[in-house]
This record gives sequence, structure tokens and C-alpha cells, in this order.
Amino acid sequence: MTIDTESIPSFKLLRFGPSLFSATAPYSSQLIDFLTEVINRGYNINKQYNVITSTRIKSPEVFINDLGFYKPESFLLVLVKEGSDGEINADVFKRIQVEANKVEIEDVTTEFDPEKDIKIEDVLGTIGGKLYDGSDADEGEVGWELTGVTSFAKGCGSYLIGVITKLAEEAKKDFLYASVIFEHGLVGYYSRFGFVECQEKLLQQVDATGRVIGGDLEDGIYATRDFHVAFLKKQLIKR
Repeated sequence: MTIDTESIPSFKLLRFGPSLFSATAPYSSQLIDFLTEVINRGYNINKQYNVITSTRIKSPEVFINDLGFYKPESFLLVLVKEGSDGEINADVFKRIQVEANKVEIEDVTTEFDPEKDIKIEDVLGTIGGKLYDGSDADEGEVGWELTGVTSFAKGCGSYLIGVITKLAEEAKKDFLYASVIFEHGLVGYYSRFGFVECQEKLLQQVDATGRVIGGDLEDGIYATRDFHVAFLKKQLIKR
């Protein structure tokens, strides 16, 4: 495949901290609305598996709680293309991966206006981190839990996992943790990046209306059938 290099867009990688979602931030409401739509679009891709029927974030009002951005050290990375309307596909992304890896993270300030400074069609993927507070962590270990992981072009998800892995290592974290829906085929996907199952899968049951009964996930989830949550861990520092 021949790639027109003039049509290849450049990238920027934005980091949103929890202070931007505070009610006192000037554009917090618009930002939460924007990111809710982005992340729901990403998670809706998994509806092809005919398991989960509800949206990931039920409304902007629960955005912070659902993604855990009230927890210490929480943040969201957003990969954005800029400069060109060229198509993003696997071949293009592979070609520009070297350049993308050189992209410096831009910390977003409270002056960021999502209605002017970003377009939803330019978002290529998202990945968030938050301090893991599960009781199963080994004594003395500290890690991040992944949240809000989406990818809108092949290769973007693996790139973002690589970025957050590097950030965790630089922050001297011991591990990365993720909980995923087994029936979405994500255990195999994450295993490519060194994640392994660290607990028994948890069965999530639904009632006659399709609503998940209790379980380990946020409230208000609907599904076509019972399913399982898998718990994954990537060890970063060997003790």
C-alpha cells in the first residue's frame, strides 16, 4: 500500500486531570458532556458481541463516579489527530507509530474549551488511570487501575496501553490492573501486553428485565444474558 505522507495527520496526546471536572472549573460541564459521548461511542463498539445493551456512562452526572475520577492520581489520556483529514487505518497508524511515540503529553488547563479546542471525530482513543484500591493487592504494592479505555482506529489502543505503561513505570508503580468483560474477548487482547488473570472470573447475573443483579460493576447495566468479569494484572516491578 502506498501512503501519501502529506495526508498523514499529526497527533497530540492530552491529559485531563480531575480538577478539570470540578464544578468550579469554567468548562467542566461541557467537558464532561464531551467525554461522556466519546467514551460511550467507544464502548458501544463492543455491542457487536450482543452482551451489554446499556451505555458505559449512563449520564454525564455520573461520569466522575463511574470512571473513578474522584480517586487519587486519576487522569484521562485522549489521543487526537490534527492537521489532516487523511484516513486513519492500520497501515497508516503503523507507518506513523514511531512519530506518535515521540508525542509529548500536553496537560490540559482550565482554559480548554471542548466546543472550540477539540472535535469528536478527531479523537482516536482514550485511556484513564486511577489508584487501585482493591484489597487483593499484595502488601506494599501500589498500582493503577485502567478506566475509560477506547480505540477508534486499529493500533490506537495498543499505543495508549504502551503510553500508560510507561507512565506507570516512571511513577514507580508496581502493577497495572484492569477489569474486563470476558465475553468481549478482552482477556486475549490484554494478554498481548503482559496482562494475566489474577482472580477467578466473577459471574454477573441478569434479572428478567436484563438488569445486572448486584455484581462488581457500576449500577444500571443491562445485558442480554449472564456474563463474566475477568480481572487482569500486569506486573511492572518484580519484588
